[in-house]
Amino acid sequence: MPAGSRLEDARDLAELLTEPIPQTLLDPLRETPDTEPAPLFNPAEPFTAPGPPAPVPAAPRRRRIWLASAAVLAILASGGIASLKLLAGGAPPTLASLSVESNPSGVPVFVDGVERGVTPTRITLAPGAHILELRRGVPRVIPLTLTAGAEVSQYLEFVESTGVTDALTAPQADAVARPEAPPAPPAAPLAGWLSAKAPFVVEIHENGRMLGTTETERLMLAAGAHQLEFVNETLGYRATRTVQVAPGKVMPLSLELPHGVMNLNAAPWAEVFIDGRPVGETPIGNLSVPIGPHEIVFRHPEFGEKKHAVSVTAGIPVRISVEMRK
Repeated sequence: MPAGSRLEDARDLAELLTEPIPQTLLDPLRETPDTEPAPLFNPAEPFTAPGPPAPVPAAPRRRRIWLASAAVLAILASGGIASLKLLAGGAPPTLASLSVESNPSGVPVFVDGVERGVTPTRITLAPGAHILELRRGVPRVIPLTLTAGAEVSQYLEFVESTGVTDALTAPQADAVARPEAPPAPPAAPLAGWLSAKAPFVVEIHENGRMLGTTETERLMLAAGAHQLEFVNETLGYRATRTVQVAPGKVMPLSLELPHGVMNLNAAPWAEVFIDGRPVGETPIGNLSVPIGPHEIVFRHPEFGEKKHAVSVTAGIPVRISVEMRK
């Protein structure tokens, strides 16, 4: 059948699907009365061989269309809607292609949070906005806007670690991807580290967001000035410091802790040691010590010694009294 005729039939078919099916096509599907079937032939009459079948006239074009519509209904019931769209002249949407390369290669690639292999790789995506992410060290996150049929390339440099410091380079990509953009040279390091020390765990906050704690040996920060808040709610400690982070450098910081107060006594008396350092004999009042955990030892030449572990806070004095004879 010529292509033009098939296309014409397909369009007529789409129109007929919205019309009711003729009663003549539905009548054969109805149940027939429960009657005795008629015999194929009468044994009493002489048998005559049938002649050649009479030629069947071509069905009118309208009837062929209705017969085809019944077949299409079966196709639609089994999920053939896509085929019908193709018959009516529809076409699937055109996709976009994204090529991702890096130096070194083998960097995991994620698109919209889904892993899509490692570099170098070529990914087929639907047109629209996407988020490209390469995860090696500090993840590189690149927003992309792809158009139908576009072929877009992204190339990123990751500088390897040298000595004590790691160089962090900026992602080489525009906010909106440009097709076949040439690789850009590595940029200067844009980050450094903070190494904050304290005798107890202190949270590090910036702009109301916790960045880490003093338990971390080095905390990566963008190069430049930062106003940081150091907090330990249990001990009542809160301090604000401004630090300057140099690119590719480690900024050491020792926190100056406030002091709390101890009041110590023993019966009959005792020599007192705090963290192994002697502080005198009881009674001892208003003894200033840094906040945080401490070990106190009460020692008597006749009754031996007793130990206590305490945590000194910034606002509430610590009071300890022991009976050495027990």
